[in-house]
Amino acid sequence: MKIKIKAPFEKLLKMEILEAKDGFGKIMMPYSKEFTNPHGFIHGGVICSLADTAVAVAMVTKCGERTFFTAKLDMEFKSTIQDGEIFAEARIIKRKGKFFFSGIEVKDGKEKLLATGSAVYFVPPQE
Repeated sequence: MKIKIKAPFEKLLKMEILEAKDGFGKIMMPYSKEFTNPHGFIHGGVICSLADTAVAVAMVTKCGERTFFTAKLDMEFKSTIQDGEIFAEARIIKRKGKFFFSGIEVKDGKEKLLATGSAVYFVPPQE
C-alpha cells in the first residue's frame, strides 16, 4: 500500500514510510542534532512521535483515510542513539469495537532496540 507522509510535523522530523501493509507500518527518520536532548541523544519525545506515526501508518492500512486518534501511547526506553537512522515498526494486534491496539518497536540501523511500546487508537463513527 502506498502511503505518503502528510503532516507538517512528520515532514519536519524527516520521517519516511518504508512499508505499509495489512496492519503493519515501518517508518524511518534520520538522526538530527536539532532533535537531541542536552546530552546529544535523540529526545524521547521524538522517539514517541516516530512510534506514534508508525502506528498511524499501520492504521491507514486497516481504516483507509478515515479519521482516527491516538487514545493512549505507552513507551519504554531501552537504549540511546547519537547518530544514524531510527526505525519504528508497529503492528495492529487486535480491535475491540472502535479501539485498535498495537505493539511498537523502535530500533537503530544496526537493529539495536531503542524502545518498545503500545498504543490504543480510537476510530470515531463516520458522519
